Amino acid sequence: MVKTWQVANLYILTHIGVIFFLYPDNMIQAMEVSHWIGILTGFLLHIIVVWSYIKGLSLFDRRNVVDIFLDAGKWIAFLLLAPVFVYLLAVIVISIRSYGEMITIIFLSSTPLWATMLLTAILAAFLAMQGIEAILRTGLLLLVLCMPPTLFVLFSSFQHVDWHYLLPLFEGGAFQWSFVYNRSFLMGLLAVGGSFVFLGFVQPEVAFNQRYIRYASFLLLPLYGIAVYVPLLTFGHSTASRLMFPFIFVTDIVEVNWLMFERTSLFFTMSMIAFVLLFISLMLWNAAYLVQKVITVRTWSIVWAIAFVLFVICVSIDDWEQLEKLIWWNTFLRLYVMFVIPGVTLTLGLLYKRKGGAAYG
Repeated sequence: MVKTWQVANLYILTHIGVIFFLYPDNMIQAMEVSHWIGILTGFLLHIIVVWSYIKGLSLFDRRNVVDIFLDAGKWIAFLLLAPVFVYLLAVIVISIRSYGEMITIIFLSSTPLWATMLLTAILAAFLAMQGIEAILRTGLLLLVLCMPPTLFVLFSSFQHVDWHYLLPLFEGGAFQWSFVYNRSFLMGLLAVGGSFVFLGFVQPEVAFNQRYIRYASFLLLPLYGIAVYVPLLTFGHSTASRLMFPFIFVTDIVEVNWLMFERTSLFFTMSMIAFVLLFISLMLWNAAYLVQKVITVRTWSIVWAIAFVLFVICVSIDDWEQLEKLIWWNTFLRLYVMFVIPGVTLTLGLLYKRKGGAAYG
């Protein structure tokens, strides 16, 4: 069944879930001025990667990336997809642990962190167990319920900006590309190449028109810009760089006198939690799908087994410093998923078409 708009919606919401949390701090730490260069560089990488990926997928007749790689050979598929599986597990751990920390800080200061993470893992596993169509429907529900307050807070976040902080637009009058090798910039790629890989897993159960996914990708650019520049224009670089969650802090100081609620940040944070739950469930479904292709077992048992193991790993992470190390180690797998998987998919697709749709193995 063709569900282009549902897939595009899921693509946008899962990125929103990770853009406004860790990404602002990473980009602010990576550069002192001219942050727009880093934002635009990451976005262009995202466009190249996603467009190459969906172009390669479109060259096959509604087949997913796992079946495409299996046709090239079981060992080739294993070597290509094993790092993807590890990457998905690491992303789930990072998301559960980091958002569990945020929930504890903002909402449940007296609740043990393990309880928050357990609830997150259970909710994500329950949704993942229902399958991709249930995840897509949940995405539409969250769009209706959570997007209006999210947009309201995004517009309200400009309340205290000082546009003088926008200058200088260039560092030393010329482009400086040293940030590309900066550890913080590379860690920030989690928001750039975090969830697009699911586009290769949903077919043939769910089909989509690649053209509209391309259009949807441009909606992410202003979100990247707002996430980074609103804290910078509100506090300046020196202060914003000292904040753990810069954008969340900005939403906490927004004042709307006619609103009956004192803290608008609660609406925004709750929306982000809902979006990241959607993101975690999607990554969990991807990981379970990979396992199911190797082992003939029911999907629900795989989901719960993976969720339990990852929860144990989350509990074993003692502090934020260890979590940052995991994010850094996962950066290498993220670069692999961002460049190798789309590149191989596009190459196999071109070979497939060159041979007139015949096997390329």
